[in-house]
Amino acid sequence: MIDYDPDRDTANRLQIAELALVEWKNSLCREIPVSALYSRSPKAHKWKATFRSLLCRELTFWRLTDILSQVILLRKADHMLGAIILLRSCFETMGLLTYLNLKIDKLLKGKIDFTSFDEITNRIMSGSKLDSTDYKSINIITILKQCDKKYPGIWDNYEFMSELTHPNSMGLTDGYSSSDPNELISSFKIQFLEHNWIDIIENGILSCMMTFEEEYNNVFPRLFEKLEKWLEENDETLEKERNVNI
Repeated sequence: MIDYDPDRDTANRLQIAELALVEWKNSLCREIPVSALYSRSPKAHKWKATFRSLLCRELTFWRLTDILSQVILLRKADHMLGAIILLRSCFETMGLLTYLNLKIDKLLKGKIDFTSFDEITNRIMSGSKLDSTDYKSINIITILKQCDKKYPGIWDNYEFMSELTHPNSMGLTDGYSSSDPNELISSFKIQFLEHNWIDIIENGILSCMMTFEEEYNNVFPRLFEKLEKWLEENDETLEKERNVNI
């Protein structure tokens, strides 16, 4: 787990992230044997939603590890805009696992039914905006705004990074020019290093990693075990509902 105190560790944030990423890379899941899952709980793991949930957990771990490695390389090379663009994608990836966990929790509390949950897992794993699959992807704004209710600040950070990513005032004018109102001259150069965006990147990296670790290491295992038990206890009802819908 990442041990980071923003008041104590400002000078070595990247080092903390890099060391954590080494541990992440050594911990990546290499395969999920379906037979082992079925042996663990035949009733829970005959439903595809459980397997999709596990896939989402491990795929987000792989994706986030890969992208964060690139964010750190770009930051160390002072390529600030590239780092911000990829960090924004990191928040999306972290948000997806958080969103899945929120939906599992809602299922267990009876706030959504299993058919809806099954559809959500299909959209998470197979969704597309280009109609290349049978499922529509879930809007990332929807995902992050729901995550923000659990982790306030996620949406504000994402919006700020989006503003820098797009050729708007901060991402275009502030990023590549400066003006002298007395001389009436505009000068052009890459300005990203001259703003406080280094703090945004480095704090964002660690914030994203710590949130993901919480969702991956603690929240998902606890909820997934409860999901297995819930499926075992409700198996007969779910089978009846499935037979009616056939």
